[in-house]
Amino acid sequence: MGLTTQRGRGRADALASKEASVPKAHATEQTRILAKRILRSTFAATLVFSAVFLSITLALNALVLPQVGEAVAKVTSPWQYVSADVANVTEADWFVQKENELKADVVRKYLRELVDAAVPDASWGLAQNPQNAKNVQTEGANSENVLTITTQPTDAEEYAAAKSQGLVQGNSLSFSGMPHSSQAARQIVISAVDARNLGQAANVYDALWSTTKDWDDKPEQVELFYDEAATAIDADFSQVVVRYSYDAGTGIETVTYAGGQQMQRDLSPYNNIRALKFPVAITVFLLGILIIMAFAIRKSLRYFDDLFASLRAVLTDSSAMVKLPTELSLAEESINDIKRKNDAEQRATEAAERRKNELVAYLAHDTKTPLTSITGYLTLLEEAPDMPVEQRQRYAHVALAKAYRLDAMLDEFFEITRYNLGAIAIERERFDLALFCYQVAEDFYPEAESRGIDLVVNANEGDTVFADATKMARVVSNVIKNAVAYADANSTITIEAHAKADGAFRIEVSNQGREISPEHLKRIFEKFYREDDARATRQGGAGLGLAIAREIVAAHNGTIDATSENGVTRFVIDIPAAK
Repeated sequence: MGLTTQRGRGRADALASKEASVPKAHATEQTRILAKRILRSTFAATLVFSAVFLSITLALNALVLPQVGEAVAKVTSPWQYVSADVANVTEADWFVQKENELKADVVRKYLRELVDAAVPDASWGLAQNPQNAKNVQTEGANSENVLTITTQPTDAEEYAAAKSQGLVQGNSLSFSGMPHSSQAARQIVISAVDARNLGQAANVYDALWSTTKDWDDKPEQVELFYDEAATAIDADFSQVVVRYSYDAGTGIETVTYAGGQQMQRDLSPYNNIRALKFPVAITVFLLGILIIMAFAIRKSLRYFDDLFASLRAVLTDSSAMVKLPTELSLAEESINDIKRKNDAEQRATEAAERRKNELVAYLAHDTKTPLTSITGYLTLLEEAPDMPVEQRQRYAHVALAKAYRLDAMLDEFFEITRYNLGAIAIERERFDLALFCYQVAEDFYPEAESRGIDLVVNANEGDTVFADATKMARVVSNVIKNAVAYADANSTITIEAHAKADGAFRIEVSNQGREISPEHLKRIFEKFYREDDARATRQGGAGLGLAIAREIVAAHNGTIDATSENGVTRFVIDIPAAK
């Protein structure tokens, strides 16, 4: 576990804050993505539903509702007959006018039948324009007489010429087919034929229409022929609808016939039911929108189900990574990051538990050996009171040395425990880097000399650095102690120190000995790790010196690394300039 000073702890807090902002940013972006996805799908569903609803509504309104409405109207608003006496509309001006128009139509129909009976070819007519005249053949009253006319007669002389060639004349018409026709009616037909012959109309029908077209406003003229016409063609227009009216205020619908009778119905109940059409349509539409919203909410809640399921997977320590829908990719990434961190923390916890067990094992193992020796020598001293003085002194010296070794080991255990319980307090001061290295190396001259090892310090005198001298002395001491312990006999250990202008400095300690594998180099700074248990035990180490050194260097915001190539192992300590 890395330990920091106040400054180092500030950097760690900033880093933690930065890391914490990433999930928050992911959460904000994930919320935006989900909101966009839900809004887009909801809008699309609403648009489709609106189009379908509008199409179905228009189709129902055009094809089904009229028939349904008529059926409902028949049930809720049946027709009621009103006699002419009760209706009392025959004296109304509009009724009199409409009645005269119907009578005029009866008279016209009678006159047309009179024309058809008296004129052999009533649709024949003279050419109106001499420049565009065509040869027209017509059959007169006498089928043997055929007249070919190429120009319109414009005066009496030409008319007489046409007449002399067999043109059917009005005064020569025979009304034998209509023997009961009046002379006045026949005269109108004769006048129409003469008008045609004079070119005043294209045919007899047009001439007849020109004569009677204004009779709708001449009831006295119509009355002259109506009785005759009604009798001749058996006309009865009493069932003809002459007027339709609807009173929006009362809801009364009225149909008036030519006979003066009426049919009425009260459409108020039907209108009340019909008025519900729009509220019902709006209610159905809003209900559809609510259903769409319910599905959208349900879909969004399913996202929470997926998230809860993924969190359960994290808590149950499932080995598989969490897999979420595409729209939850950011949440999936964050949860998987949490899972990886959780797995890493779990592994770290398990490793810490193992290290704790190892600590007990190391403590039991490494203290048992010196204790056994101490107990053995003290037992010999107790059992042999008459032991020679020189032998007694030698046994006592060995027992004391073993006790010192046990005391040093316990100090290491207590020191690493103390480092783990709190931050290392760094108290910087200025000191000479070269003198510092000489003083630390001097402590190991006796041990190095016993194995024929030379300690060489290469440093520029006068280089001043700013650091915690006491703590850095412990770092360099632990590194040199490790170098002396594992260096080949009769070899050289080099301590090089360099200071920079900004106050940063580097210390390198290298020795010649057995090469350390890359796998061991990765763990060499771990607590209780020893690359060679047998040799480390002989040297009295507990695998804590380099771990303590790393903690102190980290408290200075520095780094410590180790390399081992071609039998040369080098430890490099870099301390940045203090800020």
